Amino acid sequence: MILRKLLKSRGLGLNLIAGACFILLLVNGWGLSWQELGGYLLALVVLLGGLIGVAALCGWILHKLRVRSEMPIDRFNKQAAANESEITEAESKEQK
Repeated sequence: MILRKLLKSRGLGLNLIAGACFILLLVNGWGLSWQELGGYLLALVVLLGGLIGVAALCGWILHKLRVRSEMPIDRFNKQAAANESEITEAESKEQK
């Protein structure tokens, strides 16, 4: 049943089966020990977790920078904001 679902999407199913066969060939055919295979798998998981962590950190930093740039006008720009609001009010009165 599970094999049939995997083979329904041929790309994913065949890739998983081929990968499993290659790993079994490494262990049985070339004398790779299960302990060494576990070490490689652990290294793979740690590096993949680190990569995902770095990507999440970059996303968080970009989010903070975007939120920071959309913050309300700070105290240094209050005068410029007041001038700008006066100009826009005058323009809206002219349009009426």
